Amino acid sequence: MMSKFYSTTLLLYFICTLTLQKVVAQNIKSFDFPKVVLVQLSSEQNRINALIKTKRYNDLERFKQEAEAVRNATIADFRDNFKFCQVYFYIDTNVQKVKDCQFEGVLLYSDLSPVTNLSLADSCELNAIVYYGYPQWQTKKGKWDTTKSNFGEAGKPYGRGLVINDHQLRQIYYIYWLDGDFFNLKFLVRKKNRKNKYMYFSRKFELEYTPQAAELDRSLVERERRLRRKYNRQ
Repeated sequence: MMSKFYSTTLLLYFICTLTLQKVVAQNIKSFDFPKVVLVQLSSEQNRINALIKTKRYNDLERFKQEAEAVRNATIADFRDNFKFCQVYFYIDTNVQKVKDCQFEGVLLYSDLSPVTNLSLADSCELNAIVYYGYPQWQTKKGKWDTTKSNFGEAGKPYGRGLVINDHQLRQIYYIYWLDGDFFNLKFLVRKKNRKNKYMYFSRKFELEYTPQAAELDRSLVERERRLRRKYNRQ
């Protein structure tokens, strides 16, 4: 009986590991190499307001702390694992200013201090905006459809990932890990990665971040390498 229990546990752990393998949904065929990557950090302000409105004060402080932990994991991931170009951060409450290329007092360094000596406005179209969340449904030809629901669509990833957008927040492609909750095994993921500073899963709230910066960096570097080889052969 004990042997059967251990075998089942190992099988579940193996399945859980598989569900967290990265999947790149699209190649960056029509996407110019970004000059700057702007990483959106979620303030979770709407959910904080909802907790206040419903007087769930016991949950409020914990939620704020865990939301900050998600932001810290995101920052650490891009600070340490993305080297292709310059990276700045911004809080999602400033998203319209970012779309309008109004960066002064909005963009942040990895220590969350304001970026100084900005010169991005003239090359705004060369910026990429990325965020961690649910991507839009996207075909193999790169077309996307905002009318599709977040769940249950053929070809739609189950779970959240890194969504890469142009300077107007129009989705280009996405990178994601198959969601551990598909098998209700996220508790095993938390246990395996509890010391991973680039990953965070809340035990109570729908808050998470899985590291994707290295894969984005690898994708851009590999595409640049392929283009160089192609031009050298011509």
